[in-house]
Amino acid sequence: MKPLKSYLFAALAATLLPLLTSCLSDNDDDVVTYRALTQQEKSTILFNMAGDYSGKAFFINNEQKDDSLVINYSISSSDSVLTITDFDMKMLEQPAKIGSEAMSQIVGNAGKTQLRLVLHPYFNTAIGEGYYTFTYSNDNPTTHTYNDGETDHSIAITMAASVDINLSEGIRRYYSMGEYYKKKMQMNLVFKSLMVDGQQFSINAIVGVSATQL
Repeated sequence: MKPLKSYLFAALAATLLPLLTSCLSDNDDDVVTYRALTQQEKSTILFNMAGDYSGKAFFINNEQKDDSLVINYSISSSDSVLTITDFDMKMLEQPAKIGSEAMSQIVGNAGKTQLRLVLHPYFNTAIGEGYYTFTYSNDNPTTHTYNDGETDHSIAITMAASVDINLSEGIRRYYSMGEYYKKKMQMNLVFKSLMVDGQQFSINAIVGVSATQL
């Protein structure tokens, strides 16, 4: 198994996950039987994934600006929670233009916030080799407030299990999922909508994360 490849941009994740799973099999004709994880398997996976991570978050930016930023997070095995301590709202500045230029500016100037995700590991044929796959949930909108010196602003972030994005080759669906192997981890952060100062609008945005366990 080759090490996990870093994101070139967020869109790579949708095809990367099945490719990495298949390359761990010695027999291309193997029939994979999927099943629920045992409690022991789930506990082992979360124990091995627990800890602090540091890496980069990659996002779509059609302007002459940075399209990646440093990101840090931690995983707790006791409650399966992944906490991003420094999610920079600039990652959603470009998608927020769907609302308006004013909304985009408010989001881009919002600074950093915290995102909490609940991890849900699922079965694959290589878990015994330390290759783990997971989905995550974020059931309640993450609310971030700040004052720009004159006005109080409130931003609510709603994530989703999947979003459909219209690309040049057609509509493509992206899922809230990720993978871990040999202290390397990557995942999609899937954003459905924003509510900025009481006005809600869909953004259907993806942020790709590639990080190393410290």
